[in-house]
Amino acid sequence: MIRDDEIRVIALAGSPRRGGSSDRLLDAFVAGAREAGASVARLAITELSIAPCDGCAECEAHGRCVILDDHGPLADRVQDSDIFVVSTPVYFSGFPGMTKNFVDRFQAHWARRYRLGHTERRGPVGYLLATGGAPSMKNFDGVNATFKYLMQAIWGRVGDSVTIPNLDVRGPIGEDHEAVRVAREMGYQSVRQRREGGIP
Repeated sequence: MIRDDEIRVIALAGSPRRGGSSDRLLDAFVAGAREAGASVARLAITELSIAPCDGCAECEAHGRCVILDDHGPLADRVQDSDIFVVSTPVYFSGFPGMTKNFVDRFQAHWARRYRLGHTERRGPVGYLLATGGAPSMKNFDGVNATFKYLMQAIWGRVGDSVTIPNLDVRGPIGEDHEAVRVAREMGYQSVRQRREGGIP
């Protein structure tokens, strides 16, 4: 069992634009997690300095990225958290470039697990909150797959998700949107279930 004060949540706003629909979902998730007693660090990709992976492959020899910026310390915090939630808009069926840089730099963690054979460790449960302009749910296939493999690289597991399509027609979601209520409840339940050792 995990004590209340041990539930640590890392919440990343992955949109290059602040205050949009994906941010609103993340705020709701964070509110629910805090209501359940978690300690939450909410971060925005726009406030971080994260360079793209340059393919040098040094991490495959040493298990650490040689690029010195905000990614290394944040990646370790994500690895050691209990819950990791990312909110993002979908750009051409994928993450926005800034957020994809963040994901790609976890190659070092992938190398630790799959190249260097580091001992398995406990990773976070991951939650994805995604919004898309296109009407088809297939628009989310790319971000769902990428997020799954990211969680595998850090010995984590994928929990629930919220995906909202067709916003080019519907317009941005408001505070009274049903998905906002769902995201808040998801945040609350994620903490309760993690505390009990389960996964939604």
